[in-house]
Parts: sequence; C-alpha cells; structure tokens
Amino acid sequence: KTGYSAGSAVFYLNNQYSAVSFTVGHLDNGDTGASTLRYYVDGVEMDSIALSYAMTDQVITVNNLSSAMQLKIDISAANGDYAIFDMSGVLRNATPKPHTYVDEVTLEAQLGIPGIITHRCSVCGAFYTSSTAAITYNLNDDQAAAELAQTSFVYNGKAKAPTANVTYDGNTLTQGVDYTISYKNNKNAGTATATITGMGSYSGSVALKFKITKAKQTITVKTKVPSVKYKKVKTAKRTVTALTVTKNKGTLSYKKVSGSKKLKVNAKNGKITIAKKTKKGTYKIKVKITAKATANYKAVSKNVTVKVKVK
Repeated sequence: KTGYSAGSAVFYLNNQYSAVSFTVGHLDNGDTGASTLRYYVDGVEMDSIALSYAMTDQVITVNNLSSAMQLKIDISAANGDYAIFDMSGVLRNATPKPHTYVDEVTLEAQLGIPGIITHRCSVCGAFYTSSTAAITYNLNDDQAAAELAQTSFVYNGKAKAPTANVTYDGNTLTQGVDYTISYKNNKNAGTATATITGMGSYSGSVALKFKITKAKQTITVKTKVPSVKYKKVKTAKRTVTALTVTKNKGTLSYKKVSGSKKLKVNAKNGKITIAKKTKKGTYKIKVKITAKATANYKAVSKNVTVKVKVK
C-alpha cells in the first residue's frame, strides 16, 4: 500500500481498457480522521466514497471505459488524516483492447526520395510511421550503358583506376552523385574489375573488366677481360668472373652460344671456366643472358661477347 494526503493521480487509458479495478483502504497509522475519494473519467466525476478509519479495504471497479482517455483518482484529507488506495491494483485487471491500424500514405515515394506511410489506430489515435523505397533508375536497365575510358594498362607498380562513361537514356551521369566506382585486382598484371554502383536516384551495379599487361624487363650487363697466368692453367682449370648483370627482376640464367672450346660458362652464375693447359692468348665466347619472366615482368634475353686472356 502507498499512503496519500490530499492529492490526485491520473492514469492515461487511451481507449485501451474496458474496465479498471483498484483497492482503497486506510493507512493504519493511528490517525482516525475521515477522507473522501472521488474518481473521474475524462473529467467527469463518476462517484465519491467516504473513507474512515474503521473501514475495511474496498475493491472499486470502473466499467465502460472503452472510449475513455484518462482516469483520475482524487483523495481529499480532513484534519490531516491519511487515507490510501492500493496503486498496485490500478490497471491490473483491465482488459486491453487491440489496436486497429489504418494505413495512410503521408508522402508518395518520388525519384530518390522515400515515401512515408502513417499507421494510425482507429480506436485510440496512436500511430507510427514506416518508409517505402524511393523510386530509382537501375543501371542494369536497357536504357543504361557504361564503359571504361581505358581498358588496357601496362604494369608500373601503381594501382590503375580508369574513369567511366555512364549514361541512362542518353543522359550522362555524374560520378559521386549518380554512381561510385570501386576496383579489384587493379595493381598487378592480369584482369582487373571496376564495379559501378548506382547512388542517389540510381540503383544496381555493373562490373567491367580491364587488363594490366606485364611490363618489359631490362637488364644491364658490364663485362671485363680477366687474365690468368699460364702457369696456373697449365696444371688445373681456372674460373674467372667476366661479366656482371644488374636491374633484372627475374632469375638469371646463362648459356654459351658460340666461341672458343677452351671456355665454358656456368648456367647459374655466369662465371667462365678456362680449360686446363690452355695456351697463352686471348679467347672469347658469346653468352646469352636470360632474366626469367615474373608475375609482372616479361622475360628478357641479351647476348654479350666475353673475352679471357691467358698470359
């Protein structure tokens, strides 16, 4: 139970209850004065009840509330006495009535603007709103066309982002206003994708392919003429370095194309081997140097002439 002095409480029914029950009694605090309880439905007094110390708790039921918006319960105290009503009983036994919603189109959907529907209860007037999809043009419609400004690139280590020409019914659309472009696999050599996605008044998406081809690979070769004393090759074969390769991207390989039978080239490192007992003189061979292709670079080959001197 909850105690009250002179005062009132208002409960908003909003046409949702057919009946309400509550309990009224005395606070049992030793104050024996009398009070009066009155209750009102939508501002109209429905009844009054004399409250006294000797009374027992009473359950009061207010019926015929189907069309009522509010219930007001008022207690007036005399000589400072306190009477109470049991608030836990208020609305506990009420029978709610379900909402009956009627849909109203508040705003018709327009191009790029969602519509609004108001769902209003015909019983109590409560309402909520929901939206409908905006009218849009789809980039997959027959009236739409899209093409990339450039469809072939050469790898250079940078991401490629070609612009697009997008039209609808002959009208050119604007990137950032009517559509966006995103890219996938657009840095390394291979097939890349540009996806055009509608925005604003346009929906749908279109995927366009473009190519990134491998770049040419270059190699730089420097040669020198190494010399070996005859007394060293007289007893054993000797290995010398006659060329240096830089700037290659792929793995290097070496192959003797022609030249002296006294000289051989190592296929992996390009070092030259001079046969045992090679006589004094200058010997030369032609070597083919190949840099293998990589994911982003083409293979490249170059022929150089290498000389070795035995003195």
